[in-house]
This record gives sequence, structure tokens and C-alpha cells, in this order.
Amino acid sequence: MLSHYPTSSVGGFEAWIETALDSQRLVEHRVESYTPWDVHTHIPSSECFLETVDEAYVICIKKDPDIHPFKEDWRCNIVVDGQTLGYIVWEASDGDLKRVSTAVEQKGNEIEKGKLTFSAVPITDETDEVTFDQASAARLGLIEITLTPGQWKRINNYSEAVNLSNVLINSTDFDVGVAHEKEKKFAYTTKLVNRVAYDPVKQDGPKYRFKPDRATNFCYRFRFKYRCRFWLEIDGIIDSDISSKDESSTAQQTSSSSSTALSSISSSRKRTHTSSLSADFEDEYYLQDFVEDTESEGKRKRMHRNYIRLRKENDVLRQHNKKLREGQRIEDSFVHDLTNSDSDSE
Repeated sequence: MLSHYPTSSVGGFEAWIETALDSQRLVEHRVESYTPWDVHTHIPSSECFLETVDEAYVICIKKDPDIHPFKEDWRCNIVVDGQTLGYIVWEASDGDLKRVSTAVEQKGNEIEKGKLTFSAVPITDETDEVTFDQASAARLGLIEITLTPGQWKRINNYSEAVNLSNVLINSTDFDVGVAHEKEKKFAYTTKLVNRVAYDPVKQDGPKYRFKPDRATNFCYRFRFKYRCRFWLEIDGIIDSDISSKDESSTAQQTSSSSSTALSSISSSRKRTHTSSLSADFEDEYYLQDFVEDTESEGKRKRMHRNYIRLRKENDVLRQHNKKLREGQRIEDSFVHDLTNSDSDSE
């Protein structure tokens, strides 16, 4: 996405999410931009929806050197699912591109660093094991990048550095708990994989302090709302390819069936019976329940894909059945009219 505020210093930025393995950009759906006067944002921003992939990802931010010709510093605050990863120090002399692919997480006394990875929320069919709540759900599926102009100052004196208010790397906690299987949430969150021990004391990088530019008083925000394909289809963000193809096929079948029925009525003036799915038979096409096998990540992914496939097939069957019943109703209406016409003639 591009920043859309050309009259201020926050124009000329671009942000996107790409896969860590092959650097493929995730497709952005329903891209929208807002001004500071939009009630729910208050600052200029751009947002879109992303379809999740079950792999590690990278957050990328780029500035246009023609608009930002090495004259100002920027602070990039990155928040994933309500967890602040830290700040990117973007000095005027730095390059045009910044990439973030890792985060730090602390459990007890252990601090580890791992790769950011999309992951489905674990589910269970045991009620007493459910720990996922509304507070957890409210912060899922959102990556935010906030850009603020200002000045970074390197702190060389130890007495100045020990009490810095701006921490460059924050400890995160992406554990959102376990959801109930019957809720069919299939919500996605972020987890850290390929973890390694992280010792902040041994990090020899320079210390920084950031001073925002009060004169411009501008910042910009990118918002990426990531969802699984199932929910993007349900919300109408993307179309279902399978449903579109099957609907076209069933429409042709219904049209052919109606033509055959009308031809038969005209020649014999006798009621013909076309086959259709009964309501009882339709109800037998139910969604199977799936339980996550926490010991097998591959099995869980296959089960999730099967759930989505069955949901799509079920929707197509219902639409097909509805059209067949509509064809039967039209046919019955023609037969009724023709029968009454014969009775009047006699």
C-alpha cells in the first residue's frame, strides 16, 4: 500500500507484507485510505485485507528518495496483534527500505527471538481446556505500522542511556489461548518459530533517544488486516472461485432441465416428474466437525483445508437444490395452467 497524504511529509511511503521464503508480496484486498478527519482513525492512514499463508512473513516499509532526500529521521512503531515489537530507527542517512521479520518473546526467565509466522488459533473440543476469550479475539489479525518524523539522537554516555524512555525492542506475548472447536473461529494469529536464545545485554548496538517533530505534528499509519480465505469469502472481501464455477454449471443444468420439461408438457399435456433434491436430503449435507491434532501440524492444516472445501461444496449444493426446486415450481405452474385450460375447453 502507498501512503496517501501528498500535502504533508508523510507522503511517498509504501508498506507491504511478503513471504520470508521467496519474498512474494501478499495480495492486498479492498485497499482504502483515510484522512485525519475520519472519526475512527484521527490520523492519515491506509488499510487493506490480506489472505494468510501458513508460513513466515516479513513486514516491509519503503520511502521514495525523491520525496525524502535524506533530510529527516523517522520512527517506525510496529504492532502485531496488539503486541508492540519495537521501533525501527530510520535515520536520514539510512537506505530506502526497512524489513522486519523477527520479534522477541519472554517466558519466565527465558528470552527468545523467533521469526514472525502466521498461525491458526489452536482449538479443542474440551470445554475445560478453552482459554480463548473476547479480549484475545479483539486483538487478532492486525499488523500496524506507524511512521513519525523527528530526530534520532545517539546516546554515548552511559548515564544518559540507562534510563531511555524509548525501548527499541519490546518483549511480546502472542499466546492467545485455545478456542473451542464448536465455535469454528478459525481465526489467525502470529507466532514465533525457529526460536533462538536472545540476550539483550550482549546486544552491542548504539543507544538512541527519539524527539518527535512537533512543528509538522504529522504521522502516518498502515493497517494490514489478515484473515484466512474462509472468512474473506464469508465477508465478501474476495470471491469463491469454486462457487463461481459451480454456479455457472448449475445454472446451465437448470436451464436445460426447464427446457426439457416444457417440451414434454407441450407434446403430451401430462405432468412429468423431474428429479430434485428433497429438503430432507439437502439437510444431510452438513459440515463435518474437525478437531485439531496438536501433535501433528500437517494433519491440522489438511483438516482445515477440508473444512473449507466442504463448506464451499455445501453452499453449492444448497444453491443447486434451490434452483431445482424453483424449476419444479415453474413446471408445476405450467401443468396447472394447462390442465385448467383443458377443463375449460371440455
